[in-house]
Amino acid sequence: MPNTLADTPWNADEHYLAEAEHPDYGLVTLLQETYDGKIRCMFNREGETFLVLVRPKNLTLTGRRYKLTED
Repeated sequence: MPNTLADTPWNADEHYLAEAEHPDYGLVTLLQETYDGKIRCMFNREGETFLVLVRPKNLTLTGRRYKLTED
């Protein structure tokens, strides 16, 4: 069974900017856990960026992470 975020407590060091698969949105980037336990994510579709709140059980971690770096 895939590892969903519901199987793992939110850890900002581990999950911030991690990639996950959502059944409706596709690949998303995790940003933060909200006060009610949902996860704020962003994804891009056709050049437009969207922010969404989703339930952890709907996020399957891919094992990939992103980094912010100064250019």
